[in-house]
Amino acid sequence: MGKGFLAAFLAVILAGGGLFAYRHRDWGRYERLRRAGVFTTGRVTGKSDAKLRQVYYAFDTARKMFTDIGTGGYGNPEFERLETGDPVLVYYLPDDPDVSCLGDPSDRVRDQHNTLVWVLLPGLALAGWALSRELRRHAA
Repeated sequence: MGKGFLAAFLAVILAGGGLFAYRHRDWGRYERLRRAGVFTTGRVTGKSDAKLRQVYYAFDTARKMFTDIGTGGYGNPEFERLETGDPVLVYYLPDDPDVSCLGDPSDRVRDQHNTLVWVLLPGLALAGWALSRELRRHAA
């Protein structure tokens, strides 16, 4: 294995990490909601087409009503089973209700941690294998 292979391997790992970060960009928000969020009952105000699978929801606080877009599951029915007007579990930050999510943020964080493990483990195993081969080659 030459330097070209290792450079290509590193590029693939970095690209995979970038893709993971992009797809899980809400991770920090879910962590904040998990630690400091409170739950309330909101309601479904609409849904996107089945391809996007977005659920529009509203919830009330002492100050005013807030709206946002989320996805089904995580303590709520899945997208297909939700209808306009259905009650849904919503978590929000009391000091910043613009930050909210449908369902339990702890479940969302756990789901993202599991995905990270399944993305990183094969990459780390392959990197270890490539490094051990390179070290053995240079030791010989």
